[in-house]
Amino acid sequence: MAVLVDNIMDNARKAKASKVDFNVSRKGQNAVVIKITDDGVGIDPRRVDSSKVFERGYTGSSVGTGLGLYSVRQILDGMGGSIQLVGDGSRADFEIVIPGTKQ
Repeated sequence: MAVLVDNIMDNARKAKASKVDFNVSRKGQNAVVIKITDDGVGIDPRRVDSSKVFERGYTGSSVGTGLGLYSVRQILDGMGGSIQLVGDGSRADFEIVIPGTKQ
């Protein structure tokens, strides 16, 4: 989880965000939903294809490696979770779903 949060925060920093919100809620009995928003510059559709932001090596930044959001998706896939870009595509707002374990 530390790598996941670090990569999200690094992307927000690169987007010049001064505020990042993590809103955590439950989904059903066992899942957790984390909605992440920031006040950064968002996604410039002239430079960034928002459908590719989770692909390995894809970056919309001159200082990025294209590994941050790819790593986040890989971590969540390993947990049985997911991440998606939400909204109209102009913002870098994300929704993470992490399933819980049944007891």
